Amino acid sequence: MLFGSNHKKGFLDVGFAKGFELKNNQEVLVDENRNTVKSLRYYSLEEIDNEVLIAVISEAKLLYS
Repeated sequence: MLFGSNHKKGFLDVGFAKGFELKNNQEVLVDENRNTVKSLRYYSLEEIDNEVLIAVISEAKLLYS
């Protein structure tokens, strides 16, 4: 899992190195012309959907088992 912030654009990305292999929650994952990494992008703490975040992390963990 990768974390990156963009102060100029005001967001935080929670990135997943094998993001394109994830099957669920693709509608909320951002790729921004990246080859393998997809991320959950947040502009505020209130935007964070804990259920989605936990689901994506749990699925990503399985890719490394």
